[in-house]
Amino acid sequence: MDVHFRYSKKNSYSFAVLSPLLPEAGFSDRPLKGIMIYSFTSHQAARAFAEVKNANTDSIFIAGGPHPSGAPEETLEYFDYVVIGEGEETLPELVKVLQAGEDPGIVRGIAYKDPSKDPAAGKIIVTPKRPHVNLDSYPCFDPEKLRSPIEISRGCPWGCQILPDPKAFRKGSPAQEHRFHPEECKYYDDLRFIASNSLAYGSDGIHPRFDKSRKAAFCSSRNTQQKYLFRDFPFGSAP
Repeated sequence: MDVHFRYSKKNSYSFAVLSPLLPEAGFSDRPLKGIMIYSFTSHQAARAFAEVKNANTDSIFIAGGPHPSGAPEETLEYFDYVVIGEGEETLPELVKVLQAGEDPGIVRGIAYKDPSKDPAAGKIIVTPKRPHVNLDSYPCFDPEKLRSPIEISRGCPWGCQILPDPKAFRKGSPAQEHRFHPEECKYYDDLRFIASNSLAYGSDGIHPRFDKSRKAAFCSSRNTQQKYLFRDFPFGSAP
């Protein structure tokens, strides 16, 4: 069964991270036969739903990303499966299970409609939550396939209400996770160490770890031909 990422510029960063974990998967700008993988935010949800609803293909549709993770019930009105939260471990396992024709209920971190029930009844199965992944166990991207900014931190300790569902994403200390992959910096001539709070790198997001920030800045800028910027956005550090 062929596997394709439904590519667009708006989800390219997500697929840059996930595509090395599914090396057999291709990219497509429309639904194709086989397993189709989508990732989208709430702003793109209506368009994704309409595309899947009108697709005339023999496809299994998988959705992930902020909107499907936060609203799996709505998403499953159109999609077959939802990957809730981080996809590095969940997505490859789900694809493997589907290709083998096995029970998707063994995959942690997903939601889907109960196939034993009347689809109109809308009974949804949500499998047990999957632990947060260790970012250092996974590449930031495959430079020969699709590049993206180098994600060095994920999560936030503050628990702001504007953030997605805390059940799906890293939220609240010590949820913040960091990765250190200086070797991937060589693919860029212009390095910008930018975050909502740069001084939080390597820490729990509340207590600075200047030793780790200094190490990241030094190792990332060893190539003297590269432009390098270390700052946070939009100005100043988070409270």
